[in-house]
Amino acid sequence: MKPSLTVARILLKSAWQAVSLRSALTALLLAPLAALQAAEPAAKSKPAPDSALRPIEDVAGLPRVLLIGDSVSIGYTLPTRELLKGKANVHRPPTNCSSTGNGLNYLKAWLGEKKWDVIHFNFGLHDAKLPPEGVRHAPPEVYEKNLRELVTQMKATGAKLIFATTTPVPNGGNLRPTRRFGSVDQYNAVARRVMTESGVTINDLNAAIAPHVATMQRANDVHFTDEGSALLAKQVASAIEAQLGMGARTSLGPQAARPPNVIFVLADDQGWGDSAYNGHPYARTPNLDRLAADGLVIKNFYVNGPVCSPSRGAFMTGQYPARLGFHHITSTLAVNKQRQVADWLDPDVMTVADVFKQAGYVTAHFGKWHLGKYGDSPKPAAYGFDAAAVVSGPGESLRQNKQEQADEDPFTMTQAAFDRAIAFAREHADKPFYLNVWSPLPHAPLRPKQALREPYRDLNPDPKAFGTWMGDYIEAAKSPAEQMKTYLAAIAEVDRHVGRLRAELAQLKIAENTILVFSSDNGPEDYHIGNASNAGMGSPGPLRGRKRSLYEGGLRVPFIATWPGKIPAGKVDESTIMSGVDLMPTLAALAGIRCDAPSIDGEDLSGALRGKPATRQRPLHWEWFFEVVGNPSYFAPPLAMRDGPWKFYCDYAGANVQLFDVTNDPSETSELSAQHSDVVNRLRVSALEWVKTLPPAQLRTAVANGADRMKLLDIEKPRPTK
Repeated sequence: MKPSLTVARILLKSAWQAVSLRSALTALLLAPLAALQAAEPAAKSKPAPDSALRPIEDVAGLPRVLLIGDSVSIGYTLPTRELLKGKANVHRPPTNCSSTGNGLNYLKAWLGEKKWDVIHFNFGLHDAKLPPEGVRHAPPEVYEKNLRELVTQMKATGAKLIFATTTPVPNGGNLRPTRRFGSVDQYNAVARRVMTESGVTINDLNAAIAPHVATMQRANDVHFTDEGSALLAKQVASAIEAQLGMGARTSLGPQAARPPNVIFVLADDQGWGDSAYNGHPYARTPNLDRLAADGLVIKNFYVNGPVCSPSRGAFMTGQYPARLGFHHITSTLAVNKQRQVADWLDPDVMTVADVFKQAGYVTAHFGKWHLGKYGDSPKPAAYGFDAAAVVSGPGESLRQNKQEQADEDPFTMTQAAFDRAIAFAREHADKPFYLNVWSPLPHAPLRPKQALREPYRDLNPDPKAFGTWMGDYIEAAKSPAEQMKTYLAAIAEVDRHVGRLRAELAQLKIAENTILVFSSDNGPEDYHIGNASNAGMGSPGPLRGRKRSLYEGGLRVPFIATWPGKIPAGKVDESTIMSGVDLMPTLAALAGIRCDAPSIDGEDLSGALRGKPATRQRPLHWEWFFEVVGNPSYFAPPLAMRDGPWKFYCDYAGANVQLFDVTNDPSETSELSAQHSDVVNRLRVSALEWVKTLPPAQLRTAVANGADRMKLLDIEKPRPTK
């Protein structure tokens, strides 16, 4: 008897009567391909197919669950059955379900004639082909088309559906030639969009296993050890229990009865271009890249001040920094007096923490503060925070010992901030919370351990790989390779901690009901600052200017927002103009709570975060009457505004005007005031009228009367660069 007929008869004798000869042949083709990918010793192999794929008998009275999945799912089938023993009958097709194309061919056979209560499904990203082609990805557009048809067919069964995201795929070793069309994150983003639009619950196995890939995934292989399969099984079983109404606490599916958690992660001095997803040629930021793939990226997001305290005050209150007295960073009382800067944020001003606390949220702030530290500076509790531990601020410190107190190392403090944030999320996972996690990295001074620099040991940055401004800046650096190695180590640490936080949210099963926002407080530092030779190697991408500059590179920063099922995944918004003052009203609107703060400058742009680009009702305004270090070409006039495509600059007399179309010229190299006098006149009036709404400031008057902005403070003058 021919082997193919033998296989067919064996399959036909099973409970899966509808599985055809073609299915059996496909299984035979896929089996050797999967075997070629395996590289782990037998002791750590996944459960044998004859046990994981063997049909089971139903226990009467228990709901019926169908697991459809690729070869990774075979590994978690048996432990999932064990976890749901006595709760559900967990079936699966007697084969690796493989790709979406394979699913379209055999889904009807896998579904059979009996009723399913829950279908938990995933399809691999490859199509089976005979050698020498091997296994190749289906293009994203094919994957999306197939998924939509598969979801339509499964929804017709009346079962509750759960889609499992694809787990990480190594990009090296024996798999490199097989991955042709894009990353797993790209495919997961496509799948999230399909599931969100179709109302299908998402089980984020990728996020759950990602922090454990190094220890639980085989080398150069997609499959996991028994420990890894057990971890995935817990996530799968919990998702199924939730859909069956068994009381498991989970993030899956709508949670309309409970408001969403809100987490705001803020980096310190991270430039617009300091991540792989935003085009950095050397940065390794897999977690930020995944965050961007899972959420919405706003390309035109601005802070409201070119340095720390002004931008943080705006984030906290929805007001322009000048209204708060934050013309510069807040420091010692003596320095504040010299700069005419408020000693601390006025506690009578309503903050974002106040807004959420009044709505019944528990609130916390961990990390950098920099809104007042000396004298009688109020503690974070005065601003609406139930819990806080900070650096550069009053109250409980993140520093846990004398050595840390003497040396406020940003690597150590960033670790501590995320540790506290994760502990807070665990403690309050059963109630809505608002959480600031404000990282001290990648701010100077940077002294990473050698192990953190090791991934970049062969780095030799090519200035031509960056935009003109950043390329010239690299060429003028004293030791660009060593400086960039140190800086990228700091960026990688920020990225690692973002991954830790997201993994914990997934483990706590609250990720699906959490709004998570990532941004930075201003543009990248300049290496002409004394302690920032390494921290000064951040990238503004193609933008002109750096920290302290009102040009785009000093103000435009990265922005990502995620909320599975509510904020679209994998979307890049190129048109919405959003800023720090908008965050408070926007987050409140997203969470469905009232923002009663009086006289804020920000606007509710929650529609943009839900996927519909928005047009501002009012332009954005900036003021900076202090120094700019480094390249003199970064030294802009003291007033700036963004209105539609236009970025406009002038002084307090309305002179020294500059006009750029930053939609088409983000590098601000083509000055257009002579060609658009009507635009100049309109924006000049707007800028000068805005200044009239600000509280008086003596230094503003001095600059308006001709004072040299570079001599307002005792600082080093800028040194020319190429």
